[in-house]
Amino acid sequence: MADGRLNCHKPGPEDGNNQPFTMKTNKKAKGRVKRLRLAEGAQAGREALAALRKFLKERNAAALASLEESGERLIALHLL
Repeated sequence: MADGRLNCHKPGPEDGNNQPFTMKTNKKAKGRVKRLRLAEGAQAGREALAALRKFLKERNAAALASLEESGERLIALHLL
């Protein structure tokens, strides 16, 4: 903020997010990222990435945009 205070506003639907952030959605997101990280092979990597995309599409537009920006670079090792 301009006056030096931290902005404690949590983004909501009016900020481009479909759902507010909660501990439950955070735990689910971590599980999907872990699944992506532990996937072995191209097909498993693509499936995990698709599941993460679907999850983010329903919950957080900004996070989905960031994921889309990375594209398949996130699964580059899976594609080798």
